[in-house]
Amino acid sequence: MKYALISLGLCLLVACHPNRVFEQHTKMDDLAWKQENVISFQVNIEDNSTPYNFLVAIRHASGFPYQNLLLTFSRTTPSGKKETQEHELRLADENGDYLGDGMGDFWDFSFPLETGKMLEETGMYTLELKHDMPRDPLPLIMEVGLIVEKVVEE
Repeated sequence: MKYALISLGLCLLVACHPNRVFEQHTKMDDLAWKQENVISFQVNIEDNSTPYNFLVAIRHASGFPYQNLLLTFSRTTPSGKKETQEHELRLADENGDYLGDGMGDFWDFSFPLETGKMLEETGMYTLELKHDMPRDPLPLIMEVGLIVEKVVEE
């Protein structure tokens, strides 16, 4: 029964986002993201004839002490070539009001890391996220996720 519910959930997820080829979220222990905790995802790319969007999903609790989140996104190809990018994600405005979708004390954000990226190879990619904030561990981070979707021309 448990596996049937998981399968149903995955089918519904894919049905809601037909261009999404990968989505995975990692929960943080003790509501904190440690810099040494580099979050790694293994993504199998079967088609390199179409561009892809890469997005990060962040969930934090109210009281997060910063307006911005600094992070590094790395992609390693199946043949071992590594690309690294630094990003600054805006989580709150000048008044400290959160810019994401809120539900109670939880806030969800989704930010593009790369859009329309053509990949050179097919196969298993390693995608990694790590925070570059001055405070470590970074408090009140609940989940960090990665979403990969195909760009479909209409």
